Amino acid sequence: MTTLNADASLPPPFPAYQGQEPYIFVSYAHKDKHFVYPDIKRLHDGGYRIWYDDGIVPGEDFPKEIDAAIRGCAFSMLFVSPHAIASRYVRRELHRILDLDKHLLLVHLEPVGDLPDGFALQVAGIQAIMRHELSAEDYRRKLDVALPATLRAGAAPAGGAASRLLDTRARLALDTTPPGAAVFIDDADTGLRTPCEYAENLKRQPARTALLEMKRAGFEEACYEVELRRGERVPVSVTLTALPSSPPPASNADIRLVAPPDDDLPPWLLAENDPRYVELGENEGLLPASPTFQSPASKHDEITLVFPPRVKPTGGAIPAQLGIEWVTIPAGDFLYGNDNVRKRLPAYQMMKYPVTVAQYRHFCTATGRQMPDAPQWGWQDTHPVVNVTWEDAAAFAAYAGGALPTEEEWEKAARGTDGRVYPWGNEWDAANAHCSQKEWCDAQQTAPVGYYQAGVSPYGCLDMAGNVWEWCANWYDSAEKSRVLRGGGWSYYSPDYFRTTYRSNLNPTSGINLDGFRCVLRSPDTGNPTGDASPAGLGLDWVTIPAGEFRYGGRKVKKSLPAFSIMKTPVTVAQYRHFCTATGRQMPDAPSWGWQDTHPVVNVTWDDAAAFAAYAGAALPTEEEWEKAARGTDGRAYPWGNAWDAAKAHCSKKEWGDAQQTAPVGRYPAGASPYECLDLAGNVWEWCDSWYDSDKDTRVVRGGGWGYNYPDFFRATYRYNYIPSYRNNYFGFRCVLRSPGP
Repeated sequence: MTTLNADASLPPPFPAYQGQEPYIFVSYAHKDKHFVYPDIKRLHDGGYRIWYDDGIVPGEDFPKEIDAAIRGCAFSMLFVSPHAIASRYVRRELHRILDLDKHLLLVHLEPVGDLPDGFALQVAGIQAIMRHELSAEDYRRKLDVALPATLRAGAAPAGGAASRLLDTRARLALDTTPPGAAVFIDDADTGLRTPCEYAENLKRQPARTALLEMKRAGFEEACYEVELRRGERVPVSVTLTALPSSPPPASNADIRLVAPPDDDLPPWLLAENDPRYVELGENEGLLPASPTFQSPASKHDEITLVFPPRVKPTGGAIPAQLGIEWVTIPAGDFLYGNDNVRKRLPAYQMMKYPVTVAQYRHFCTATGRQMPDAPQWGWQDTHPVVNVTWEDAAAFAAYAGGALPTEEEWEKAARGTDGRVYPWGNEWDAANAHCSQKEWCDAQQTAPVGYYQAGVSPYGCLDMAGNVWEWCANWYDSAEKSRVLRGGGWSYYSPDYFRTTYRSNLNPTSGINLDGFRCVLRSPDTGNPTGDASPAGLGLDWVTIPAGEFRYGGRKVKKSLPAFSIMKTPVTVAQYRHFCTATGRQMPDAPSWGWQDTHPVVNVTWDDAAAFAAYAGAALPTEEEWEKAARGTDGRAYPWGNAWDAAKAHCSKKEWGDAQQTAPVGRYPAGASPYECLDLAGNVWEWCDSWYDSDKDTRVVRGGGWGYNYPDFFRATYRYNYIPSYRNNYFGFRCVLRSPGP
């Protein structure tokens, strides 16, 4: 193949475009001129407006001109080669193009093998043409197809300066009857309510399929797969179907709520804490999930909706009639999963047996909830209840003042601290569990809870292998489509299903005759299931973020969060080393400047950060928590205010990387946030708990790192992302406690 000429010096073939019409910004390595110049000259001769750096007026401020050209372009091209990958100028231009969300086309001049991790991650999913694999004719044809016609002279849309932007949005015009349905795209709440328009920028792909859901309380969910296409607006109009429990009122009749709950909670919170009530919509009040309807005599009379008696969450005061027997699981370390990862949990209580038919019937009688369909063997009071959905199980747990166990809580209760395979030990014994013996379902049905005493766990829990699969609080995976089940059911006979580490899953709306559940109780001061109270040796300094509303994102959407605590500064090298020493985890590779105890730890993956947080009895912050801690409630741009001031953040000043390394945490007190958090702009990017988008393959980082010098990266709203396994020397983290106070 032809090798690119590294010594060539060619004059610019034409002046760079300087007008107001849509134009293409071209990024390339100067050593590639022999290949790039003929290509862009052909485009220029064909009427395309081209900006490239060799065509600008001599003496201009190059960085300023390049930045302005990227900002103003409607389209960008990057010629990829080993020279381009090695060029810091090309990398800067690529970073700026992606930062400004410009439409980008990659043209590969020659094979480059495996792209470097950082470069590969940035260009993943971007449209590319492999020039080196194509004939000249095929290459020109592909290029002409890829470039929008509006970039040609004489083809620009009307509209002056505004015409410099190409419309790459895909839009859905959404309407429902009745209106007010919440709009979800790919399971994410858009915050929109019908009638509305949803728009998504498709700059990296011409079309994609999305899952559209429109939800309104009292009506069946409308769910569709829709094709989002760049530049198209698709109308979607749906008539929602009322649920059977909510008959429509007579025409012109008023609805009167009789005996509403005696509670000062707002509707959304009341609906969340009492499963018998559902929210009609924002500021529209509540509708009882199982009300009594008193029909009007005529269409002009009132319809009376009679609420059943309010059963408030008990917060641990369990109704005595349930007769629940609890065992205490002490605080401390245990071995988790097939790999026996060491984890730590605070003390909690677990039900000794699964919830029985009698206990679940009492709950239904007290709350007006309907019993599920009986299994083919009929209801037997001492057997575990079955045919319950995850929502049924969670509602019972709330009524009982408890919760469904996390996987970690379930597994520790089942296997203790020695990492055993089954609740009773390491050897399978079918006589210790209610299960099928030789073939599927030969056990025929469930058994009374506690019947197999020899199958007891180290803490005295029974039926943790066999009888019924048990719902856990966790999602099964990042897709968040199914919930975890543990323990194995009566119909199974292979020993693997009954291992304390075995994970199964089911849609949370499904209830089958193999599945039941049990509950946990957590004390208020250790209510966080992710870990124990912070070990004293860590020396974490917390600040409290009060409950309430704040402005989120660039659009300053109003959101509300409960109170939480966040670390005042990022986790330091000394704190992370303490964690590694205590848990046997390996320290990451030191950065080029070496480990310095008071500096933020770097080179940590998202999983490293999450493991530290769990050890500290805490969690990584969500994007919302991080942003509220950074900007307070007034929607400011930076932690200290609305004007950029490089003296208040540890960052590079003139060019990429000139800060050279991290700084001790808290060195810039003038950069404090409204809640006195430090280093929320600069020093290190900080891992957040949130996924970056619905693809769920990268996690969010916030705050900007020491190597960056553009103010935009340090804005409290700026979102960046990397795959969770990525590590580098400008990524760190801090933790949150969701039960305020360390």
